[in-house]
Amino acid sequence: MYICNCNGVRARQVEAAIEAGAATPRAVLRACGHEPCCGRCLPEIVERLRSRDRAPDADVRRTA
Repeated sequence: MYICNCNGVRARQVEAAIEAGAATPRAVLRACGHEPCCGRCLPEIVERLRSRDRAPDADVRRTA
């Protein structure tokens, strides 16, 4: 399943980045070799981060 259609980032890549220590949406995308683009993927990434108690609310803002 794709999480970020702009960059072609899949759920397993997001999960691997989080497991490797990425704690913000931007860090997750950077770990996957990308930068935020349109921002539509950010809520899904934040949800996955929060499920692991790592996402601060301040990092939810759009960073495109």
